[in-house]
Amino acid sequence: MARKLLLFHLLSFCCLLSANATGQIPDLVIIGKDTLMLLECPIEHDSILSRRVSERLSREGGCTACWRNYQALWQIEDDKLILKKIEDSKSIFADPDTIPEVTIDLNGIFDKYRDKKDRVTATWFSGELKVVSGKQIYYVHMGFIREHEYETVYQLPEFIKERNPDKGRFELCLYTIQRRSFPRISRYQSGGNSYNST
Repeated sequence: MARKLLLFHLLSFCCLLSANATGQIPDLVIIGKDTLMLLECPIEHDSILSRRVSERLSREGGCTACWRNYQALWQIEDDKLILKKIEDSKSIFADPDTIPEVTIDLNGIFDKYRDKKDRVTATWFSGELKVVSGKQIYYVHMGFIREHEYETVYQLPEFIKERNPDKGRFELCLYTIQRRSFPRISRYQSGGNSYNST
């Protein structure tokens, strides 16, 4: 009996581990004139922001491919990561002819992150942003475990509080975003040739 109970608990635990094994829909980022996939969710790095966003979501039309129930659109501009909009999963997975785009109101959530141009800047986030484009060459059906022909990693520095003597207060200062780009080698191309980038 104890053996059966142990086996039952072991199988239940394994099922729980695999329940979250779904590839996720990435956020999007605009860089120049291109809209690319961002294999990172900066909002999820701040538990308070994540909760506040979650409270405004409809919870309709969800999908296991989007655990967070939204897709954010970002832009890298003026060496800042700027949040443009957050689309509710209700419209992400719907036919655009039947359900129009549903976005959440950013006011009241991100007010303290607005810059002088009234843009929401992701100063709560520091670390790497992996931006991908081109053909997907490797995929694991879990999270963001995938590789594409082109990957660019943007390193956002930690924000440093500096005293502004003119204003008599501390301000967050962002220094230039560092960028590393590299083409991936295709594991599945015929003949084993590497992908040729131009």
